[in-house]
Amino acid sequence: MMGMKVRSVLTLRIALFCTALCLCLVSCRGAAQDSGNGAAPAAPAPVTEPANAGSPDLPLDAVAADMGLEWPLQNISLMVDKKDRTISLYSGDTLVKSWPVAFGSSPRGHKTREGDSRTPEGVYYIFKYTSPSFGRCFYIAYPNLRDAQLALDSGRITKGQFNRIKSGISKKQKPPHDTPLGGLILLHGTKDRSQTGLTDTDWTLGCIAMENRHLLELLDAVPDGAKPRLTIRPWPEE
Repeated sequence: MMGMKVRSVLTLRIALFCTALCLCLVSCRGAAQDSGNGAAPAAPAPVTEPANAGSPDLPLDAVAADMGLEWPLQNISLMVDKKDRTISLYSGDTLVKSWPVAFGSSPRGHKTREGDSRTPEGVYYIFKYTSPSFGRCFYIAYPNLRDAQLALDSGRITKGQFNRIKSGISKKQKPPHDTPLGGLILLHGTKDRSQTGLTDTDWTLGCIAMENRHLLELLDAVPDGAKPRLTIRPWPEE
């Protein structure tokens, strides 16, 4: 008699287990079908990001404040890295912020002549400028004295053209752009400040392009009348 009761209890437990298993399988199949039909999956558990994770998107003055730097920034200089496709802003020796850039359609190699679609390499100064085509931007003082000397030595410019370039550089003005070396090299965005995607590909005629929102940030950081140093690092030879 006791054996029959035990078998009955075991049979009942097995039946209940099978019923629960079937219900679980039906539920899982329905969830998979909902997901395949476009239902949003459950949100993952929130992940805590490092405190500085959002720094690249912070306004420049906020970045400077976080770093304990004086605002407006002092002793500004800029560095362009062709391989990394970035422009970096320094205050003294301190890197403050970097942004993406694009170049001329032939980004490798130094600009040596008008129409080669190359972006210069070397050390220049820049200053604020209003372009008829691109609006407020920076003028890059190309050619520099080294460019002019190399061109003179190789017979690509005359002594008179060299002296005109030298005079412009010594006065920290715009060097002449009507020599065989070319010129009118800008650090610019577009007149339509809502336009984006300006650093997705190399599209300029030798200028350096920035996203409009980044250019405006940089324009605000550089005092009017300032002529900070811009170093354009070459693409390393392979």
